[in-house]
Amino acid sequence: MLMNRAQDLLQDMVNLYASIASYADHGAVHMKLDTGEQLHSQTFCTLFKRPAFFRFEFSRPHPYEKLRHVVVRYVAGFDGRAAYFLTQRPGAAPVREERISLGLAVAGATGISKGSAHTIARLLLPDVGGLSLLDLVAASFNPDRAIDGVACYSVTAQHPRSGRATEFWIEKDSLLLRKLIELGELPHEQVRDRIRVDEPLSDSLFEAG
Repeated sequence: MLMNRAQDLLQDMVNLYASIASYADHGAVHMKLDTGEQLHSQTFCTLFKRPAFFRFEFSRPHPYEKLRHVVVRYVAGFDGRAAYFLTQRPGAAPVREERISLGLAVAGATGISKGSAHTIARLLLPDVGGLSLLDLVAASFNPDRAIDGVACYSVTAQHPRSGRATEFWIEKDSLLLRKLIELGELPHEQVRDRIRVDEPLSDSLFEAG
């Protein structure tokens, strides 16, 4: 019964994101690159407006600690005319490449963003493929969590093929996703804040920039 309720909660969250007219957030991915204690972090921000305006920007510091000041900026999105993927390396001009679809632009960013490009894009946009939350199995509740003083449900579910477990922190009042933790030997987490839903967003915000 509790497992079914956890699956129902994931379904309710998917339904919520499918109904959102606009969305914005800021966040970060925190990870360990080895079994040591040093954390590696990269920041991101998301913008979305129906029917298909989308922009996901993230900054990726060099993985070697002494070169962390070397940061590459990436942007994947759709500006109303074309899907694109932009890369800007230190000291160089941005390089924008058009993509056939927004799904391919997001796919190109997914690996280097440790999945953070895909997480919300998959919830908001039918053009973005890949694993859905509803493909996960064995969903179950954990003890409730809190983030920034906001009460959250915690649900763990497993990848249908690999069995890899992921924990989701979902705001109780809004059903918005605040944290995602990929569990394993080297876990990493995506944390989102400053979430804004159904607010006016100018088309100009979705340019590669």
